Amino acid sequence: TWIPMQVGWEFKLLRYTLLSLLTGAVVWTFWRTRLPKTLATETLEFAIVLCLALLISPISWTHYYLLLLLPLGLCLGNSVSIPQGRLWLGLFVVSGLLVSLPVTLFQPDSPVLRSIVFRLLLSHYFLGGVLLLGLLLAARWHTTTALEASPANPLVHKNL
Repeated sequence: TWIPMQVGWEFKLLRYTLLSLLTGAVVWTFWRTRLPKTLATETLEFAIVLCLALLISPISWTHYYLLLLLPLGLCLGNSVSIPQGRLWLGLFVVSGLLVSLPVTLFQPDSPVLRSIVFRLLLSHYFLGGVLLLGLLLAARWHTTTALEASPANPLVHKNL
């Protein structure tokens, strides 16, 4: 049904706390890092904002999370400034899997297992988005000095 659900104050408090944490992390990271001077860093910030917008949206259908494949594709195409390494690659792969897995309705017979599946496993899209946002923020923090300090970077804007 399309009738809004009544939720308690605990849910509202948790929702607004989570929204504040996600938005605050992005604002703080952007404030503490320098203005982007390279196209790769600007693209990274675009990916961060896209990820945040999807996560804090009050209505997110599961197919909306496929929009997070755009930042992942930018990472694969070396269009954003992210650190290199197996750990980074592994975490990006996990995030990509979480946001792109198909919806399958698995209903265990046990009420306890059913509750766990419905509360945790069906939110893998959101968890993948949060992981991706965390990775992108960490990449922005990590690469703010390394990439922009390199004078031989071909992605530097000519007008900056």
